[in-house]
Order: sequence, then structure tokens, then C-alpha cells
Amino acid sequence: MRLMIQLAAAVAATALLLGALSQTAAAQEAGASPSEPPPAAAADAQAAPAVTPDAGSPPAGTPDAGSPPAGTPDAGSPPVGTADAGSPPAGTPDRGKSHVWWAKTYGGTGFDQFDSVSATSDGGLIAAGRSSSSDGDAEGNRGLTDAWILKLDKDGAVQWKRSLGGSGVDWAGAVREVPFGGYLVAGGTTITDGDFEGEGDDDGNLKAWAASLDEGGNTRWVKILLPGKAWAAADMTVQSGEGIIVTGSARVAPGGDDCGTGQGGTIMRSVRISQDGEVSEAGCRRLDPGPEWPAVTSGIDGKSYVGWVAYMLDSPNMDEKASIEAAGPDGKLLWTLPLEGPDNRGSMVPAGLTAASDGLLATGSFLLVGPQARLMFPWLSLIGPDGKPRWDAILGELPQGRLNRATEAPGSLFAAGGTRRGGDMDEGTVNLLAVAVDSGTGKVIWSASLGGSGDDLAESVTTLMDGGLVAAGRTDSTDWDLAERGKDAESGPAENDEKPADTDGWIVKFRP
Repeated sequence: MRLMIQLAAAVAATALLLGALSQTAAAQEAGASPSEPPPAAAADAQAAPAVTPDAGSPPAGTPDAGSPPAGTPDAGSPPVGTADAGSPPAGTPDRGKSHVWWAKTYGGTGFDQFDSVSATSDGGLIAAGRSSSSDGDAEGNRGLTDAWILKLDKDGAVQWKRSLGGSGVDWAGAVREVPFGGYLVAGGTTITDGDFEGEGDDDGNLKAWAASLDEGGNTRWVKILLPGKAWAAADMTVQSGEGIIVTGSARVAPGGDDCGTGQGGTIMRSVRISQDGEVSEAGCRRLDPGPEWPAVTSGIDGKSYVGWVAYMLDSPNMDEKASIEAAGPDGKLLWTLPLEGPDNRGSMVPAGLTAASDGLLATGSFLLVGPQARLMFPWLSLIGPDGKPRWDAILGELPQGRLNRATEAPGSLFAAGGTRRGGDMDEGTVNLLAVAVDSGTGKVIWSASLGGSGDDLAESVTTLMDGGLVAAGRTDSTDWDLAERGKDAESGPAENDEKPADTDGWIVKFRP
């Protein structure tokens, strides 16, 4: 694959660093610290997902990114021993804060996270994810986590809030405004009680669900998608005149419903939902070799896409590579795109796929592994309907990290994820990373790194009617850019229900 690498000097510095590290036993070894991926990304058909998974870490088995190469810009973290935790040290670069329109946190006293955000026709936005809170911006929790939906205006004010779930683990993986009015939200559940009562058997498998909400957030209907089949919904595409395509995946045991092979492994499913709520299966594929946590989406052209890493990159020499595959509405494979690094070194690791007006946006990281270091740089690609990249961009001028999702914006593409500040990705060292790139070349227009000394990450992005670019995810920081949240934590719960939480949903709106 022909690659366009931004700032070749940064990547060259990476190669030099790897060579140096391979010759000294004293070099830093970052070490992998895999964490449980978010259940919305994929589902183990035989076990419930973690209640508060670390969506900021790579899939299980993905090596850690290691230390940044010489000359890599600092992500904005204070030096060890900095006394004032409320702000970065004097002289710290702007980190792109001048691009921020507004930034707000949402939630209660539990764990709250946004996994999906989408623009709405009234100029505002709707966000969905998971919450264990029963106060603040979340309604009464009935289980371990509930699916959590907030409707906001263009300035981030809450217009209404809604929770769906039962006594188990429930989450929302996707939410969209739909042409026939209101909103459609989809996700996964482990127990069919509460809002899912009577919608399926509690057979121990995960179940995908969808709910139709009216303009005020009231429930029209809730349905288990394909009862008896194990999977969880992770993404959604509105197809004009053809209903809504909901896509997801699952791990299935041998002999289970794995698209008819009986071999088990990872499967990708999609369903079509009509205006009146009729559900029909739109496709089923078994992925071979079977990745643990594939990134999935459906395209406006009727295709379904999956990005995966073979054997979880557990080969120390990167013998296994990642790929993106496209299938037609009938589930048959149309093309495969190997994600190879320059000169067959390293690999692109897909974290998210997004349907574009003429193809597919792939986001993730470029992973380069050496004897003593593992380096990870943000990566973004625009892929045509034929499976050929229009361009690939390894953003070597940015701090190490990963882009989770991308969206089209006027004259540009906008993507967001997380950038590591040192240490392991799952040890509170991630800042939210946002970047706008030229849609024709992938060249960086601007970037921003925001957060505090905790764990701050974007999981989803969208473009609003006023041109604002929105990134949504989570934060547990109480300093730096989240200093106001820290003041709330020190003073305790307020009378107006503005209550601090261990982890809150976080939304940042950037200027176009």
C-alpha cells in the first residue's frame, strides 16, 4: 500500500530510536498492559463485559506504544513533581486550546461515558453510552450499567436525559436521528429484564437491542435484535429510503450460531430496521482468522466493513498483519485491504471505521515494534469504494496515540481519540486528541491535546449544523483543563445536582 507519511523526519527518528534501543539493555521497556475493550466494540457470547472497561487502551494483546521518538512534540503534561496541579507549568505550549469552542462534563457520582455522538436537525446533538450513576445527568440506575442518552443543544445544555436497561450490564453503542422522526439507539445487554423484559430468553449470551425514541426522549418501542443470536450492536448507518442498518459483532463458541459454519469464532452481523420497527437480518459473516475485537460499520452504499488484527498482534516480530474487509449486502466478501506499514515494517491497527460520502474513513494507529520499544502514532486513511486508499496519513508530527473515529466536515476531515503522555495507556496517562486534516491529502490543518493528569479520551465525533466539530468520550481528571471539575470534587455534591463523578462523560466542541 502506498503511504503518505506526514513529517518524514519524525518517522525517521522513530527508526533511529528503535535501532538504538535494540543495542542497549538499559533502554526503556514500556511493556504491554492490555485492558478489557469496550463491550460496544464486540461481545464475548459467553460472558458479560467489564462494567467499566478502559476504552482508552488497545484491544487485548496489542503491544504498548512505548516512548515517543526524539523530537516528538510534548502532549502537554507537566514534569514530574510539578506542584500546581490546576494548570500546566509555565511555558507549556497552547496544545490547541485556542480551537475549543466549549467543553463540558456530564454524569453523576458513578461511571459515565459517551460511546456515540451524532448531530441533530435542530442544530444540537445527541450522545449515548453507558452509566452506573443514579443522579446528576443520569436517571435511576437499575443494574451494573444502563444505556445512557443525553439530548443537548448547540451550546451543550441538557434538553433531556434517558436511561435504558435492567439488572445486568447494558450499554448504547450507537445513536442517530432518523428520517421518520425521533432517534434510534442500539447497543447490547446481558439480561432481558427491565426495559428489555419479554424481549428474549436469558440464555447467558449477549444480545443486541434497539430502541426508538421520540423527539422528547420517550420510548416508542424497544426490541432485541435477532433473538437467540449472540451479538452486540456497535454502529448504525441511516440509508435514505432503505431504513437503518445496525452493525455489530460477537465471539461465538464452536457449535454456536456463527453464520452457519459451526466452527465458532468471531462473527459480524448486520440488520435492517424499517420505519415501523420491522427487523430483518441483512448479513452475517464469520471472520477468518478470528480477531477478538473487530471495528465494524455499514456503508451508505449497502456494504458492510470490518477492520481487524489477526491473532491480536501477539507475534513479537509483527508477523501477523491487520486488514480491512468489505462485504456486499449478501455478506459475500468484496475486497480485502492489507494494512501494511512502510517497507513492510509495522502495521496499521484499525480502531474505528466510518462510512463516508464516497467510501470509508479508517482510524487507528500505526504500530511499530522493535526489540526494546513499541511505538504508536495516530493514523487516518480515506479508502475508496473499490478498496484502494485515496491516501494514508501516519501523523508522525503528533504525540503518540490513537484516533478512534473520524467524520466529514466542510473542506476537511475531523478525527479524535487519545494521546499518551508516558507510561501505559491504561494507567491514567491519556489526553483527548483531536485533529483536522485536509480531506484531499490528509495533511494536518490543526490539532489539539486536552485533559488533565487523569484519563481523558474521545470515543466518537460528529459535525454540527453550525460547523462545530464535536468529540465525545470520558474523563476522570480534576486538574489542568478539568480544573473546574476538580473544584466541584473538593466542595462535594452541589444543591443543583452538579455532582462530581469518578468518571464523567466529556464533550468538547471545536471551532471549524
